[in-house]
Amino acid sequence: MKHGQARWFACAADAEAASAQYEHRGQGRRGRWPQPWRYHAVCYRVVADTCRTRRVRWGRPAKTDPSSTETGYRLESEVEALDNLAQDDG
Repeated sequence: MKHGQARWFACAADAEAASAQYEHRGQGRRGRWPQPWRYHAVCYRVVADTCRTRRVRWGRPAKTDPSSTETGYRLESEVEALDNLAQDDG
């Protein structure tokens, strides 16, 4: 989940495709069916966000220069633990 939240997407469609892959709604690996999470219920949502970018020029910026920012999308996740019924039977 940390890898999913750390990724930065340029458009909302890319973020939606990644959330579908993380929620196991997309295509599985090597042609197999995707496997859902066993012990957790994970819900992803797409959030628009801004971050600062690196300066192109060297040195200290002038006071009149605006700070450079980039607008993009990222994923937020909500995790809920599922009950493990196999352990309850003993």
